[in-house]
Amino acid sequence: MKLVTQQIPKNSKVCIYGSGETGVIVKNFMNIFRKDLEIVCFIDSFNRGEVNKTKIYSINEFISLNIEYDLIVVCSAFYKEIEETLQEKNITKYKTIDYNVYCNLKDAAVLSLLKSEYINRSAPAIIEDGFKYKKANFKQGKHLLLNSIPKSGTGYLLELMTTLTGFYKTNLNDSFVMPDYPTNNFYYPDLVDLYQKNLVIDAWHHSASDYNIEIIKKFNLKTVLLTRNIFDSLPSMRDYALKNINKFNCRIHKEIDMNSMDEEEQFDFLVKYSYAGMLQLYISWYRAKHEHGLDVMFITYDNLVDNTADTMRKICNYYELDKTKDDIQAAIDKVNIYKQKDPKIHFNKGIKGRGDKLLTDNQRNNMIEYAYKFKKDIDFSILGL
Repeated sequence: MKLVTQQIPKNSKVCIYGSGETGVIVKNFMNIFRKDLEIVCFIDSFNRGEVNKTKIYSINEFISLNIEYDLIVVCSAFYKEIEETLQEKNITKYKTIDYNVYCNLKDAAVLSLLKSEYINRSAPAIIEDGFKYKKANFKQGKHLLLNSIPKSGTGYLLELMTTLTGFYKTNLNDSFVMPDYPTNNFYYPDLVDLYQKNLVIDAWHHSASDYNIEIIKKFNLKTVLLTRNIFDSLPSMRDYALKNINKFNCRIHKEIDMNSMDEEEQFDFLVKYSYAGMLQLYISWYRAKHEHGLDVMFITYDNLVDNTADTMRKICNYYELDKTKDDIQAAIDKVNIYKQKDPKIHFNKGIKGRGDKLLTDNQRNNMIEYAYKFKKDIDFSILGL
């Protein structure tokens, strides 16, 4: 810390050798504590381009451009090799920050930011600054946003894409541990924290709200929406509700006991309390694509199950993933074996046509009438309506 705050003469032009984390931290530290210094450029033995809005040069480029400077500050774990290079080039105006001093600099910089800038600011403002910093200084990872109508094969698609890509799987739910108080907003801080990682993102049945659309545009995300014949979704929802009655009632209606109902009453209840939510979710993404210009790919559960390899190929093309037919088939085989070995995994294969057998004509007609009376400008055909 003494090097930066005391040993560099006032108003010096400084070049930082090392454009990795150490160099960026030192640059930010100088910006906080030595506003009189001018950071001219980074020098690096490997990296080129720009970091932290500052140009990166090789040492030979730096010399050939005859860049004006007062001091080179060496900020790298390879400082011994860098010092030898500088000496070979007859450069003597340099000083080195060793690793222990760098750690102290980093801690001091973080503490200073907390005290001088963050303490009186709101959490959203701090998170937004974090996003701007990440966007300015790092390359965004490949982010695959996967969403679905409930009971349409969500777990199967997520596992296929995670196995195929090797990406880190996460969800953006901001109330995962509070099922009685679910919200519909993506959890923005997680996307900021994971900005540089390659992600398979479970959107967890969130609708395309204004807030979520803003997040999608900010991160330039493409979205796959997995849909299903909605008459077949309801029987699967009934199966889930009866197996997870406490969790389901907590979300939908705490006083209702579905086990006390007969089958027709159970479906009446689901049409009333679950169907509208499924429909609204689809409508929000349909409008996000056709009215807000979001890049949304609609796929069906039937195609995913019946033509898995072809559907996965289309998804790969959509996300610009360089995967061969063999890669895709290997992922499918691995996930199918995984399903067979662990029956507790929720990859239940829904049966086509169950809705026609289990729902009454009156229930199906009410669902169709509600959809088209409610939103006449939406194409519901992909839901079987």
